[in-house]
Amino acid sequence: MYILAEVIGVVSEVLIIYIFIQGVFPEKVCSRFAVFLSYFLYGAGLLFLSFFINAAIIRILFCGAGIVLLVLLYYKSKGIQAIFMGITFCAIYMMIDVFIFLLASLLNIDSELIMSHSVSRSVYIVTTHILLLVAISIVLCFVRKKSSAITIPFVLVLSPGYIISIFLGLSFCQYLLDTGQDLPIPFLFASIALLYMNIVIVFYAQQAKNTADKQRENELAEHHYRMQELYYAQLQNEQNETRALFHDISKRMKAMNTLVCENSSDQARELLTETQHLYENIGNVVDVGNSIISAILNEYKNRAKKENIAFSFSVSVPAQLNISAVDCYIILGNTLDNAIEGALSREEADRKIHLQLRQHQGTLFYKLENSCTQSHATRKRDRNHGYGLQNVNKCIDKYEGEMITFYADGTYTFTARITC
Repeated sequence: MYILAEVIGVVSEVLIIYIFIQGVFPEKVCSRFAVFLSYFLYGAGLLFLSFFINAAIIRILFCGAGIVLLVLLYYKSKGIQAIFMGITFCAIYMMIDVFIFLLASLLNIDSELIMSHSVSRSVYIVTTHILLLVAISIVLCFVRKKSSAITIPFVLVLSPGYIISIFLGLSFCQYLLDTGQDLPIPFLFASIALLYMNIVIVFYAQQAKNTADKQRENELAEHHYRMQELYYAQLQNEQNETRALFHDISKRMKAMNTLVCENSSDQARELLTETQHLYENIGNVVDVGNSIISAILNEYKNRAKKENIAFSFSVSVPAQLNISAVDCYIILGNTLDNAIEGALSREEADRKIHLQLRQHQGTLFYKLENSCTQSHATRKRDRNHGYGLQNVNKCIDKYEGEMITFYADGTYTFTARITC
């Protein structure tokens, strides 16, 4: 039973560590088997050290070092972030352990007596790890509050289960103290069920959120793929029209020269107007040297044109950006959606959007200005509008950037700095 108690503790500890790491850092593309094997070996090391009474410090150091290594190997993070992650978890773990012992002493529960009984020790371990899960969940509420499934309302919903679990654990320990007898086996299984039920609920919520995010990213990727297909089709049509025009230009020039010589000025003027019109229609497809940005700007330029919005841009970016196509679409697409919505609040003659995009020394500078009424700029945003800006902020945070929005003199301005 003593071995079972340690196995229960280590398995739940590894699962909580997995929830903690996954809740903070995005995963790298790597083998699932390799991740599972690494966590398994990590848990085996923790279990081995658990059987040594005087190895508590070594076990804590191994726990922290293992977290650092797992984060560096399988998650997108920097070295200092991985080290901070390991230190944070170990600090929380030690504080929970001290808290349990202090609580036991306040309730006059002999901790040495509890630790000497295998079933009671199992209940003690379960109670400790439930408190650890609560603490980790609270930390996750604030670490990635914009994108995490673990939120304060979520923790509050689960709090009755946490409180009952902790109360039962202390009650079991008090039972041992009063009767001097070891706890019945059903009590142990009830405690284990409560612990793992809480872990599964948190894990499921996190996985459901990740699945929803990935599904949305796939939908955006499909939309961007269709948008690029349309862009390349338009570009090819324009190239074909350009070649045809250059092929016919000499014939048109000869025809105009003949008409002028014959004093048919009206017909010559008509042919000249037709030729100018053909030239004006060439160059409408956006090309800024980056196919992803070009496709996005081309789509929104056409949308702005349909709404009679003057759309201008100044873009200087390399052919390849260190930002994914989906993230580019989230940042530019959502802000341009909001800009079009804002411009439509003004009279048709005052509808304007101007976009600036520059990359300088590894930093992408983005500025978007649109005409907008003050009432529209200061009104309470609807759910979709707010959700769009949250996604923009999430993407910018991913690249360690920042964004600022403000309204002045009839113009709503969005600025962002992105490291790429």
